[in-house]
Amino acid sequence: MEMYTWTGDSVKVLISYAELSKSGVDPYNGVVDDHDAHLFFTSLLQTISRHYNMKPTMQLDAEISESETDDVLSLVIRFFDEDGNKLTLRPPNQKGLLYRFSKKEDLFALADLADRHDFQGGTLVKWAPFYYLQFAEQDSDNGLLLALLGEYGEKAYINAGLVLKKGSVLVGNEALASLKARQL
Repeated sequence: MEMYTWTGDSVKVLISYAELSKSGVDPYNGVVDDHDAHLFFTSLLQTISRHYNMKPTMQLDAEISESETDDVLSLVIRFFDEDGNKLTLRPPNQKGLLYRFSKKEDLFALADLADRHDFQGGTLVKWAPFYYLQFAEQDSDNGLLLALLGEYGEKAYINAGLVLKKGSVLVGNEALASLKARQL
């Protein structure tokens, strides 16, 4: 499963048919196991709530589409407050940089390009289902680093302190070097 910010007010979730099948949903015939499917979608919404800094009392609207070429289901989820007003995803005000990555391959690709430009440092945190890469405040003025981070990841919509508290630090201070060496 992968999740990405989609147009600043919604989240796009890509779920493979294999993941759906494990969760009680047959992509061709619908829900097979109500209990497992309920647990899966509840877990999905809790994950979105935690990682996108949303209140658990939010309302949502989901648009579902199937890929014609890949065995992937796409969900675009929009959020609303208790009164039905559309919510916008906003990163918290914090010092430094915090980017979220859905796939480890994106981290490796980022590390390869960052190495070509002599970028170093970073702290890598795993808070399932995502990886987070954090850089110090002085790095936030580097336009090229910001472009690379934005190409392979996305700015996180959550406080860095919470990510460090809830997640596990995989590599402290020298994350880019470890990722370049494919050491996770």
